[in-house]
Amino acid sequence: HFALSARWLEATKRSGARDWQKALDALRALAPHSAWVQREWCEFLMDQRRNSEALEVAEEQTRVTPYAASSWGYAGLARAAAGQRDRARAAYRRALELDPDYT
Repeated sequence: HFALSARWLEATKRSGARDWQKALDALRALAPHSAWVQREWCEFLMDQRRNSEALEVAEEQTRVTPYAASSWGYAGLARAAAGQRDRARAAYRRALELDPDYT
């Protein structure tokens, strides 16, 4: 079910926020602790300009998966969206320390 829901999520990103959120809700129910699902949720929240919520999700991911460059990359995006430029730069630096090829 997870793989099918993940494909559904990718397809719904292009069809609008309502479908995208439905797919995310299904994935979050199937795998609430998945770092990938949480990063996708963060991306959705930023897309909807729900920046304070996105920041909470991203910061939690840096605590749950502190050695994942992508967690820090998303934290950088969320911090920047929330107007925290210095903290965003620090998060991007940490992502690159963990994975110099991170993009």
